[in-house]
Amino acid sequence: LSVVTSCLLLVNPYLTKILFDDVIMVGNTEPLVGLLLLMLGMQAVRLTLRYIMIIMLEKGSQNVLYNLRARLFEVLQYQEMRFFDRNRTGDLMTRMSADLDWCRHFISYMDYAVVDCVFMFLGTLILFFCVSWKLTLCLAVVTPILMLITKVYSGKVRPLFVAMRERLSEMNTAAQENIAGNRVVRAFAREKFEEESFERRNAAFRDSQLAINKKWLSFYPFIELLANSMTVITVFLGGYFIILGEITPGELTIFTQLSWALSNPMRQLGNLINDTQRFATSATKVMELYYGRPHIADRSDAVDHADMEGAIAFKNVTFHFDRQEVLHDISFDVKPGQTLAIMGPTGSGKTTIINLLARCYDVSSGS
Repeated sequence: LSVVTSCLLLVNPYLTKILFDDVIMVGNTEPLVGLLLLMLGMQAVRLTLRYIMIIMLEKGSQNVLYNLRARLFEVLQYQEMRFFDRNRTGDLMTRMSADLDWCRHFISYMDYAVVDCVFMFLGTLILFFCVSWKLTLCLAVVTPILMLITKVYSGKVRPLFVAMRERLSEMNTAAQENIAGNRVVRAFAREKFEEESFERRNAAFRDSQLAINKKWLSFYPFIELLANSMTVITVFLGGYFIILGEITPGELTIFTQLSWALSNPMRQLGNLINDTQRFATSATKVMELYYGRPHIADRSDAVDHADMEGAIAFKNVTFHFDRQEVLHDISFDVKPGQTLAIMGPTGSGKTTIINLLARCYDVSSGS
């Protein structure tokens, strides 16, 4: 639908050319009403198709967002404790919210915006060539310059978006940890310290956003200048070609009405690059979570046990956490109904034994 509606944009300027050359210039009013009704009908058809397309994209993007969020939540339920040791809660929340919303934004807007730009540009270029190849070449000469600017900008802005995404994750993590641990903060009167800590992260996120905007604004004047130059070229050279008899006034109206179709993709290019880079950064984070698989998993031939006797045995169990040995060669048996007391100072491994028993972690050796 995006391709069709983009191509339909070319119809009315061509009908306007007929209106100028075959109706107004020769004083023939007979086809006037028919042409105007046809132009009105084409516009109505295009807007109707456009409305249907946007409704479908919005509905599809919301369904994708719903399915992705449900899938990511399911993945989180089966991850082992090491995963949550590595990934901060605030970062996971950012992936489930802001990053997913950029995936939805790509489906609901960016995909058809890119298709619009490509087919509007190509369709207009082909029509212009059919009308006047000389004037078209004069307009197209700015395109390679724009492509060079775009390539340079894209390479410079990508690292800035990665850094901005990390600053957002750090800020959300700080907020989540502070809210979850508010009672501890109040108990130790650390409110001022936490305020200053969050302020630093908040400022870092603001600065990363401003760095992206400054980078874009350093390229924007060149892109805008190139886009506006097309209008100047159209008016100046178009009038010159009419004087020479190369084109008709009606044919010039095609160029004046559609010169924006060549310049508008150039104007949108920077914003689309920004959105694409931000989407690519977010999509990478979502895919890391989506395809994440726990290292601790049941064997394929594992058997479900409805009733368990409760007999527990640790045999020569050793456990390392981040290369630090926590338990060394632990062995004991607990029979059903029996009670075993495990005593020791803080950090001696009491909680670790319970985590190993629940298989939140796997043993380094032993069973």
